[in-house]
This record gives sequence, structure tokens and C-alpha cells, in this order.
Amino acid sequence: MARAWVYDRTKDKAYVEAVRKAKAIKRTPPARWMVRYYDPSGKIKSGGTFKKKPDAEKKQTEIENSLHEGSYRNPHDAKVTVAEMAEKWLSTRTDIKRSTWWKYRGLLDAHVLPRWGDLPLSAVYSEDVAVWVAQLQKPREEGGASLGAPRPGTPTAFSPWSWSGAFLDGSRSTLPGASRFRSPVRPNMSTSITAR
Repeated sequence: MARAWVYDRTKDKAYVEAVRKAKAIKRTPPARWMVRYYDPSGKIKSGGTFKKKPDAEKKQTEIENSLHEGSYRNPHDAKVTVAEMAEKWLSTRTDIKRSTWWKYRGLLDAHVLPRWGDLPLSAVYSEDVAVWVAQLQKPREEGGASLGAPRPGTPTAFSPWSWSGAFLDGSRSTLPGASRFRSPVRPNMSTSITAR
């Protein structure tokens, strides 16, 4: 079965009617050629419509190549915000202590989400992240956050590389360990501190 193909829309009655209506009111008719394909999950998707068949065939070739090379990205994934992905990432961290989990939560809330939270993942570039991290590592006197440089060999917790490897590579439909994760319970400060 073909993974991607060019479809001639003149075979559809609805398309023929839309063309007739557009011509009757002297408007540009809708594009004739549609690229269709099966995504890795087996769902039929549209790769767009084109007025010229060579343009549609070019898009078909691009989609087929990305599907075969494994570089295919679902266009919907590009719309996911950093905040959504960061929450998914944090919820899958079952390999760390509760204190580390809460440290990550604090870093997310204080630094990552205010700067990057509303941006779609497709708008985050590694160069921008590197500049931002360098700014955070500067002392407070220089306008930074005094977070200091990470120790050599220590992976950075909030990097786009960890997000992209875990969620956007198209090879994993579910998050690893998400089903067995229990969110840590933060101690209730009002009950742990006695009134004076």
C-alpha cells in the first residue's frame, strides 16, 4: 500500500460543485491536486492541496522521504507548548528522589515556564536556550539568576534535547513510565510548623 499519494479531486462531486460555484461568481476555484498519506499511526492525513500536479508530486516525495527516513513529525506536535511538554516530562520522572522532583518543579515554575511556557516547541531553538542558560548562570549583580554552571557530566534537566528525544521523535506513542508514576506529596506546611 502506498504511504503517500496524489489525489485528483475532480473525482469528488463536492469539489466539482465548488469549482462550478467559484467560476459562476468569478472567483479562483479551489486547488485540484491533494496529497494524502498515512502517518506512522496509520491515520490518513492531508499534505495540502496544490493547483499544479508537479507541486503536489514534490510534496508527496517530501512526505515519503520523511516517512521512510524516520524524520516524519506530526504537524500537531509542533503546536504543543513548552509548558505542556515540560509537565509531561516532569510527570514521567520516576527515577529521581522526591526532593529532586520538587527542585525540578521549582526550576520549572521560577525560570522555564515564565520564559518558554507559552511558546510552541517548534519556536524553541537550541541557540536561544543556550543564551538563556548562560544568562541564568550569571551572578545576580550582572542581571542573572546565580544558578551557576552545571557540574561536568551532569545532564541538564530542562533542555529541549531531552524533550525532543522523549516525545517528538514519532517512535513512542506513550510516555515511558507514565502509568506507574505517583506524584509526590508535598508536606503540608501548616501542620508541620507549630504555632508560636
